[in-house]
Amino acid sequence: MPDVRVFKLTPLGKGLSNDNFLIESSIGPLLLKSYRDNFPILALNSQLQLAHCHEVTAKVHAWSEAMRIAVFEFLPGIDSPTTLTKELLQTVITVHQFEPSSLEANYLDIIPLLKPLEKSLVGNVKEALAWSIAQLEQHPKTQAFCHNDLVRENLIISKERTKIIDFEYCASNDIFFDLAALCCSFDMTMSQSSNMLALYYDLQQQPLPEYADIKLAAYRCGYLLLSIQWYEQRGYVELADPLLRQLDQCVAQIPPSR
Repeated sequence: MPDVRVFKLTPLGKGLSNDNFLIESSIGPLLLKSYRDNFPILALNSQLQLAHCHEVTAKVHAWSEAMRIAVFEFLPGIDSPTTLTKELLQTVITVHQFEPSSLEANYLDIIPLLKPLEKSLVGNVKEALAWSIAQLEQHPKTQAFCHNDLVRENLIISKERTKIIDFEYCASNDIFFDLAALCCSFDMTMSQSSNMLALYYDLQQQPLPEYADIKLAAYRCGYLLLSIQWYEQRGYVELADPLLRQLDQCVAQIPPSR
């Protein structure tokens, strides 16, 4: 970033996978991320293209793999949304329809991540996991470019439009993973989840698959199990607690003939 002067650097608090700083610069406010774990160079390239082509995320200004940092456009959002609106769902669809040029080596499949969890689970939760895996193996995949971390905190309501941030985990994946994340983050009922699915396919003028609701329920159960494990392993117990409640509800709703 040539000819950019930095006036002030202010810590914004730790993220779950990185440390964030506000840069006051000669070209306006910027966001600096310092990554603690894997440096997401494929994700940065994809976000760079996505911001340029569709303006649904923050622009990527620069990064240094050696220093493990990246500089983004700072999005001063009003707040995270409290409900999943039609506009927000259309933004998610725009992401899913995006075809990045550098995602070939970045692929996510939830099933190999779920199977090792069986050893640590018991009772109804273990049976729910087996049911979820069976459903996911049975139904066809709907592969696309996915964000893979669609929590409310990564959805920003700005003056212009709703935008999605933090693409560190983006990869080719089944769109139902992202849709399950939205269901969990917005704590949707079964009826609300079903309505979201119908709207998602209607906005694309595509027929809703007859298995869509059951596939989403399986992805939601799997997503909750993976998220709870991720939070607990890193000591974020307070973030796992509401997901444990949702998991109990999901387990109770799974058909008994599994």
